[in-house]
Amino acid sequence: MKMLENVTEYITPKDVAKQLKMAPETLRKYANLVDKINGENFFTRDNNNSGMYSKKDITLL
Repeated sequence: MKMLENVTEYITPKDVAKQLKMAPETLRKYANLVDKINGENFFTRDNNNSGMYSKKDITLL
């Protein structure tokens, strides 16, 4: 069986907010601010345009 390399695991906004001890609404505001400053979607989005966060993203927040 071939092992997958460079697979990124994404965490839901609800779980990220819980890890960071903030309300999901606050996380959304921070993420939108980062997107606005960056000029594009900095964070990965799903088909419903909900944020999907990697461990690296959480560290940045």
